[in-house]
Amino acid sequence: MVVLGGHLPGRSHGGPYAGVLGQAPVDAGTLHTQVVSFVTLTTGVALIVALLNFLPALSLGPLADGLLG
Repeated sequence: MVVLGGHLPGRSHGGPYAGVLGQAPVDAGTLHTQVVSFVTLTTGVALIVALLNFLPALSLGPLADGLLG
């Protein structure tokens, strides 16, 4: 039912106030997305998470080889 409706019943889309209320003021703690450090940080985190997916398989290979051979 939710897929056919496209939205949850009773939940508004924000209307004209969505852009105004959704923006936080820019201060010293704001991470700007148009700089090289943001791209580097995002790419690094994605690479670490992707490599951690292979860690169990890479560690079980030598363990199985030691047990079977």
